[in-house]
Amino acid sequence: MQFVVGADKGIFWAPDAGAAAQGAQIQNATAINVEGWDIDDNGDLVEVTNTGTRGQQAFLAAIQRTGITITAKFDAQAVLAGLGVRFGVKGTITVLTGTQAPWSVHVIVANVKYKSVVNGAVSYTFEVKSDAINAAGQVVATTTYPF
Repeated sequence: MQFVVGADKGIFWAPDAGAAAQGAQIQNATAINVEGWDIDDNGDLVEVTNTGTRGQQAFLAAIQRTGITITAKFDAQAVLAGLGVRFGVKGTITVLTGTQAPWSVHVIVANVKYKSVVNGAVSYTFEVKSDAINAAGQVVATTTYPF
């Protein structure tokens, strides 16, 4: 049985328009045939415990980090290069969250892993990390939350 592209599960990938030097020339977001995804939204906490906190721990939020791991498939006869999912490519991942507004994260592709072809489908997993500088060298809003 051949692989048939299914629903996109609400994940869209749009490489930065300025990433042409990296081979990604897609201007519009592309739906990815997602099998699953995990989002890890965390950051650094700076401890500011002092006598004013009476010996109790106190923290301030510092650097925010968002990481997303996406597992997807593509037709073995399709050209994956069209997605622009390669190490070092910068872009925006948009997650549709049901009836809420989309959640967007500006990212850089940190890792791409491919699995063998099964029934005409190639499975791949890619990890992205939040990135505040786009391919044109401009500072951008890293994450927009729907809540």
